Amino acid sequence: ERAALSAPLAHVLEGLYKSGRSSVRRELRLQRAARVPSSLTPRVGAGADPDADSVALYDKSKPPSDPRNALELLRKRAQRNADAVLDALSRQAGEASANALVTGRPITPATLAPSLAETATRVLKREFALGVSEAFNLGRRAEAADKADDGRVSVGVYSSLLDRSTCAACSLADGREYNVGSAAYEA
Repeated sequence: ERAALSAPLAHVLEGLYKSGRSSVRRELRLQRAARVPSSLTPRVGAGADPDADSVALYDKSKPPSDPRNALELLRKRAQRNADAVLDALSRQAGEASANALVTGRPITPATLAPSLAETATRVLKREFALGVSEAFNLGRRAEAADKADDGRVSVGVYSSLLDRSTCAACSLADGREYNVGSAAYEA
């Protein structure tokens, strides 16, 4: 069950990771063509980590030492997502069984399936939200690290959405430049 659910989730996260890497390459091409996106300096915008979250795969103050090895983290994220869904479904099925015993009404697929589908959707949305940010941003970090190794990227620009959900720290950091590989960049 876990593998059947986590494999497609891992595939999606790996695709987002690759998209993150691709976004850095696209930004560099635009800069070379002098069509620099407004959120970037002519050097490079390496992106921002997602906000700290208690269910993050790694401590945001200690990101993976080599983001190019992030795919294993993303597989763990997919397994964690699958486990959360399966745990929630097991709890709900247990509650439905106990309720059936108390009320005397039998459990049928027709009565149980809609609530299980709603639970699976709700849990996946909650659990997967952080995984999407992690996957994309780990991909951006990996590509920026590769480009820094080649001497083509030296600075990353912190970028926040600046919507109502943006915390004060992220709002203040928006637009700040950090040398790739520095402690401030890695934080």
